[in-house]
Amino acid sequence: SPFQCPHDLKFNPLLANFTHHRSSKGPNMAASKLSSVAAMAVAAASLSTFPNRAYADAPFRFYPFSSSPTPPTDSPNSDSKSATAAEEPRGGFDPESLERGAKALREINSSPHAKQVFEVMRKQEQSRLAELAAEKAHYEAIQTQNQIDKQQKMAEEHRNLVQQQAQAKAQMLRYEDELARKRMQTDHEVQRRHNAELVNLQEESSIRKEQARGATGANPSSAT
Repeated sequence: SPFQCPHDLKFNPLLANFTHHRSSKGPNMAASKLSSVAAMAVAAASLSTFPNRAYADAPFRFYPFSSSPTPPTDSPNSDSKSATAAEEPRGGFDPESLERGAKALREINSSPHAKQVFEVMRKQEQSRLAELAAEKAHYEAIQTQNQIDKQQKMAEEHRNLVQQQAQAKAQMLRYEDELARKRMQTDHEVQRRHNAELVNLQEESSIRKEQARGATGANPSSAT
């Protein structure tokens, strides 16, 4: 059975180089024709995926109750519509392109070089899929690295926050300790002054007592 060309295969200059290389064993005209036919076949395969299918043959209408179709009436509107329809191909593209592509595909299938042509096209498709897979892997690697960087950044921010909180707590503890030391020093100073005042009062009291005793010993007659 003839090999069917996948619809997503694309023709590129490698096919032309391949057919040119094969032409060294045959006529140049055959190689050139095969290259052109391959390009047209790929175009036909691409057109076959278009949502609105168009066919090369003209539409056939069956009229069961009439021996012949009713001839169209001549009117300016119908003429303008038919002219517009003739200018604009159905489905947004020319159906003749599909017909030419199908014909080219048939010529490739009947060509003695069809197997080599489709093998080159298959290898090209494999290369394209490999490139897409490599790009996907590269993109996923970038995404993974971005996630790792994001997590590392979040961890670094968390460490910085914990460190700042620890520093603030340590600073608060140092401040409270300093306040406690100052309060203790103040209490000690107040107690020292109070003790000093008591000592002064005791000394003054002792001095007054000594003075009183001395005054009594100096005047004994007055004491009798």
